[in-house]
Amino acid sequence: MSGLLRHIGLWVLATAFSWATVLLASGPLRALRLSSPFWVFWPVSASITAALWFGGLPLAACAFAAVALVVGLYTEMEGWGAGRGASAMVSIVALVAAVGTGFGAWCRSMKISPAAWLTKWVEPMALKMKETYPAVEFDVEQVVSQMPSALVIMGLATLALAVLSERTWLRFLQSRLRAETEADASWLDFKVWDVGVYALMLALLAAFTRHDIKMVTVVGANALNVVIVLYFFQGMAVAFKAFAFYGVGPLWRILIGFVLIFQLALVVAVVGVADYWLEIRSRLTRRPVGPKAEL
Repeated sequence: MSGLLRHIGLWVLATAFSWATVLLASGPLRALRLSSPFWVFWPVSASITAALWFGGLPLAACAFAAVALVVGLYTEMEGWGAGRGASAMVSIVALVAAVGTGFGAWCRSMKISPAAWLTKWVEPMALKMKETYPAVEFDVEQVVSQMPSALVIMGLATLALAVLSERTWLRFLQSRLRAETEADASWLDFKVWDVGVYALMLALLAAFTRHDIKMVTVVGANALNVVIVLYFFQGMAVAFKAFAFYGVGPLWRILIGFVLIFQLALVVAVVGVADYWLEIRSRLTRRPVGPKAEL
């Protein structure tokens, strides 16, 4: 009975998180899918989405459905034996397809242009940004054109938060599935596929080379945003691997982590790119070769 109440409480908490913060719902939903069979997780997720929708909270319903789709499908793919990279790719593609189809159908039913609606939604934020930071140029059209990459980045952040917080929420459920053991692949070993370097180079060329093909610039900018975020995750993995190697305390890890995320994000991404050639984590854990006499 206690376990059932804990599961119900976590469902309620995930629903509240999806309405208030969106991303924080990923951890509870990840734990619920790991500790529940698929024939429980998916029907309950669909029921909560319907309740929010018909209860007058359509945005909360869409947010909950999106997070449940990404986290649930990612966990399903892992359960079928797929790697984390392939699982993340499939879940993100599913998210983009679902949001794109739903948003396109809604715009068609309302007889409005998707670009015009997004522009109308972004303009108030642009005015606030200009009032707060007058020196910063804020191009509304450019922001709207990069909405696809923003959706992909949201999906990646959702998966990252779900994986990082799964053990905490599993402990709350008192589940022994992964709470007392390390995950199959530690996030400290996260590494972008080798093809990511070539994708980064192509995206830089497409986004910053002078030409008259607007579509190439838009695609390049969106691809560049996504690749930079992926290498930011790799750079954070390198940093926290170094913290673990040098025995940095938990409090200092949290403080330095906040600085890296909110102040030095681009530098962290550069470290992630450099890790492709320098293999920083391998050098940290590599045992030094002793003198010949010791050998």
